[in-house]
Amino acid sequence: MTDFRTTDLPLAAFLLTQRMQFCGVQRKDLRSFWFTFTPSNKCEKLANDFFSGKGSVTPRDYSDALRRARDLIFEAGRQPARDI
Repeated sequence: MTDFRTTDLPLAAFLLTQRMQFCGVQRKDLRSFWFTFTPSNKCEKLANDFFSGKGSVTPRDYSDALRRARDLIFEAGRQPARDI
């Protein structure tokens, strides 16, 4: 099974609220970061739900997850960029 990766911060926060297994965040380049989750097939379905407006989450949970995702970016920003 492959991992699901995204550079979309709002989607990453949504996946965190859905209790997807978070594998890590890595710097993609100077302005972008990869968020990695598993299992890929479930994450893809949730991503489709998110972008089609079918995903559901409480505002408080989403706000907390967005804050967590930003904190993860801040921590990853301290590491050098990697070629992926």
